[in-house]
Amino acid sequence: MTVKRGLMVAWAGVVTFAALDLHAWVFPRRETNLHIVREIGLFGYALYDLTTTAWHALVDDIDAVDAAPYRNFLQSRRETYRPRTAAAPEKSKKNVVFLQLESMDAMTLDAKLDGEWVMPFYRGLRERAWVMENALDQTSVGRSSDCHVLVLTSQIPIQNEPIFTREDLSTIPSLPRVLHDHGYHSLSMEGYQGEFWRWKLNHQRLGVDRSYDMTELDDSDMLGWGISDLSMVEQAVKLAAKSPRPFFAHVLMLTNHHPFEFVRESLGVPSGGIVRDYLVSVRYVDTVIQRFYQRLAEAGLADSTIVAVYADHDSGITEELAQYLGRDYRPGAENERIPWMMTGLGAPRTVTRPAGLADLAPTILDAVGLPIPEAFVGIPISVERGDVLLPNGTHVTKIEGDLPTVESLAIDVKTLTRLAIHRSSALCGPP
Repeated sequence: MTVKRGLMVAWAGVVTFAALDLHAWVFPRRETNLHIVREIGLFGYALYDLTTTAWHALVDDIDAVDAAPYRNFLQSRRETYRPRTAAAPEKSKKNVVFLQLESMDAMTLDAKLDGEWVMPFYRGLRERAWVMENALDQTSVGRSSDCHVLVLTSQIPIQNEPIFTREDLSTIPSLPRVLHDHGYHSLSMEGYQGEFWRWKLNHQRLGVDRSYDMTELDDSDMLGWGISDLSMVEQAVKLAAKSPRPFFAHVLMLTNHHPFEFVRESLGVPSGGIVRDYLVSVRYVDTVIQRFYQRLAEAGLADSTIVAVYADHDSGITEELAQYLGRDYRPGAENERIPWMMTGLGAPRTVTRPAGLADLAPTILDAVGLPIPEAFVGIPISVERGDVLLPNGTHVTKIEGDLPTVESLAIDVKTLTRLAIHRSSALCGPP
């Protein structure tokens, strides 16, 4: 071996060793890819990503894991938190729409800009919606793609590992699969490239019948990264109205994306800083939500459709936003709240227990009277008690006076998610 080659091998070994310990030493909590790039550089991140992927392929032998403790864990959750009644076939199989907003903090609902509410329409939904006051951001490094995992599979994202680009989701139990098996037609759409986070491929693997990206939609109204949110909701309702009934539509918004300058620039207004730009952008999103409900009513679908309007994750500028609004800010995933409301579930209700987007799929299945897969970790919102599992291996068991109680989980949540992805049958049946 030449000296040059020996040095290269040695350097590769150092990089590999560093990558293996990077999570514990440098990134102990949730960090985004952008944060990691800032810390170690683009080239360093590329090596980190390659080496961690290779390492997990070597050492993560999920087939060797004893599934019994995880099966017992899920059984205990079902006995504690799930409705005990069987699926009720007499329940109406309403249509279902997920309106997934981009990058938003719950505190935005009570924010004002120039003396006026930033989200007057969304605030008004409280009068006819189920409102999750303590919905916590459960995403990890995958951010928006982690949200897909949460709402479609009711599994917890793997800390600092984007599932959508690392795993094959062809066999994991999912909401689209259950709905399909009971006569639903499912569709999803985003006004951007289908290769982004491999969302289109993964939606297909998760059982979505038809997915539309920007190449298959009207892209005449572009704003920011892709098709404007306003155009997206117009097209979404038209596509849903033409779909077989009942339908499930997952509509992905994108305009309110970091650095939150797209709406402000379209208005020809000078920047007032990132927080003000964010609030201007969110005000636009509020008009989009209002337009969606208007079009849904005009299509005659309002009374027969359950709608979940939620943010995929927080804004990423939560601390700056809190300072701007004169609020206290406490770091930590257990404190990061996102907006989440649902209409079409009956009389309005305020849910104060800890909740997370892993609860959304079980909530839908419970509402339309369909069985909830045993591997799902989420808890239907109709259940009064519940906890929120986080990617860092903890769970929030209660919230008192805005302060969460955080406890360690008895199992490794990362292994639980991988079992659901690769050996879901091992999580089912009696303990």
